[in-house]
Amino acid sequence: MKDCRETESNGGNGNIKRECDYGDRCYRKNPAHFQEFSHQHLHSLLETFERKGLQTLPEDFKAKVSRQTVLEQLNILRSLKSSTSHNTTTDKTQASKLSVGLNETRNVNSENSKPSSSVESSSSEENRKRVQEAQIMDEMMEYVQEMKKRSQGNICEKHKAAAPYYFFLTSVTDSVETHTEPLSLQMFDILDPSLGDLESSLQMNCFVEFGWLMAQYY
Repeated sequence: MKDCRETESNGGNGNIKRECDYGDRCYRKNPAHFQEFSHQHLHSLLETFERKGLQTLPEDFKAKVSRQTVLEQLNILRSLKSSTSHNTTTDKTQASKLSVGLNETRNVNSENSKPSSSVESSSSEENRKRVQEAQIMDEMMEYVQEMKKRSQGNICEKHKAAAPYYFFLTSVTDSVETHTEPLSLQMFDILDPSLGDLESSLQMNCFVEFGWLMAQYY
């Protein structure tokens, strides 16, 4: 079997993709990221899904990111794969039909073409906003992952070391000394897997940046 990095292409032009540096720790859900980088573990998993007809991850599946993230990533890869396959199998007859359709479109009167332009403009604006939101989310994810690298052990170890008062303060991004302070916590410390699986959470804030908040959970 060929390595998926050899069989994948960027936009169907045959260019080999570089493997994502995060490997099986990749947390991203931006389709543009998967168009640019290869993810060997996800492609192998997708092949297993298709071969066995699976609809969800096996109970004993161990992931280094959340199961929900893996499922969403698989859906992105499946969509990209379907899109690439569709583009590859388009034959001359289909191209001819498309050409006829374009010629018919050119004959549409100007009154009908104006609403069409408006719809296309609206669609383009929506796509631009989605791409922008995805980029912001990626930046937030990357920032939080860097912050997690500074975390000193898991929350259970910190809690034991804080006896007998168990009093903690918030770590501050711009205050370097708080990054390694044993009695300082980041929000993601409270969400540490060592405390068990999180079933649900409720955030009550007068103002919070949504991308930053979501990044804490990955």
